[in-house]
Amino acid sequence: MKVKLKRKSCFKQHYLYQNVRPMLVVRALMDLRHQPLYKGVEIDEEWYSHVTNYIQAITEETELLVSEESDKSDNDEPVNPGTIDTMVENGDYVSFAPGEGMRPLSILIDDHAEEKAFPNLFGGHPRKLKDPLKNYSKVIRSELLNSDRRFAADTPNLFFKCKVFVHKQISSNVQIIMRKNKKENLRASDVANSENLTRMIDGDQGYRLLHNIQNSPSHLAAIRKNTFAMVRQLGHPTIFLTISPSESSWSDLLKILYKLRHKIEISDKDALNLPYAEKSNLIRDDPVCATYFDQRFRALFKLIKNKNGIFKEHPVYHYFYRVEYQHRGSPHVHMILWLVNAPQFDPTKPEKTFDACVTLINKYIQCMVSKDSPAYAYSKSKQTHRHTHTCYRSAKDKETNNCRFNIPYPPMKETFIAL
Repeated sequence: MKVKLKRKSCFKQHYLYQNVRPMLVVRALMDLRHQPLYKGVEIDEEWYSHVTNYIQAITEETELLVSEESDKSDNDEPVNPGTIDTMVENGDYVSFAPGEGMRPLSILIDDHAEEKAFPNLFGGHPRKLKDPLKNYSKVIRSELLNSDRRFAADTPNLFFKCKVFVHKQISSNVQIIMRKNKKENLRASDVANSENLTRMIDGDQGYRLLHNIQNSPSHLAAIRKNTFAMVRQLGHPTIFLTISPSESSWSDLLKILYKLRHKIEISDKDALNLPYAEKSNLIRDDPVCATYFDQRFRALFKLIKNKNGIFKEHPVYHYFYRVEYQHRGSPHVHMILWLVNAPQFDPTKPEKTFDACVTLINKYIQCMVSKDSPAYAYSKSKQTHRHTHTCYRSAKDKETNNCRFNIPYPPMKETFIAL
């Protein structure tokens, strides 16, 4: 049965459109009626009889078609040889607006909104916590890192949790900002007044309530101001780093993901020898990858900040980094570091600072790896440019192998600074 859900019956466009199996819906409703969150729910008898008649009609039509096909001679050639599936769909569908004329509760007021919205995960049972929204971040972490991966594998539920978490933060910020009013605490009637509302907008009170919501304008503005302040006070950063994950070559991560899905432990060799398609599915379908990258990055960052670590002679005394997500969904980090006693290049007097800067660059940055080094195989496979469709502007460039990045670059005998 084709079902179209609309926000209002008068609308031409639908909100959701999917094929459903009515008998499974009826069985699910019959089972949910006996669960705690659905007690007292009644099934519309008219709807139930309509669905029953519809199922019976489809069954009879299918049986008739099967009997007609069986009566045909085996020697009859089909009109369309090969597959008989087409992209042509029947125009019959059921269209209705289930929430029309109703006033929904806020997800922050309805204590069981998530359990009712996802009966496939909760089965009609509420959470055992008294007030799950009070420590909602801990609830999210517990469910996503649980050995039962149903919550982690359900993408709509992940976005629902994110929405509830952000709404909770905004609601808390609104209450704090209302209490921090310079003159007196505001009430609902004061906000309804247009003059008071204009004054709040002019004072950026509505803008400030998003200061701790990631990627909001207020949050990004605060980060930009802090970064510019660092540059003004500390000067230009010494090193810029980009740290990207290589999940398909992390045997520990692949072993964890494989065990979570198949309940089987495999060795490091077996994990690395998995087909690339299976590795991609394991990584894409589980959010534990982002947590694993975070833990791994924190361990690497401790090594970077350690005075006896990578930058032993020029310890890190200040830094800034930002985590971004690539198109494929994997996180990566952009970082700038300020090192102690690091030379600053002066373009007006390059002859005085050039040698010192080149010495620092050669100390921490290399473009050659010895074949005897354990990093040789990894660098050759992961850090070697391979021409793709983004390298070519036209078909002619592809034929002539003309890369728009001008790769490969000509080798240089020594390091130089391009002005």
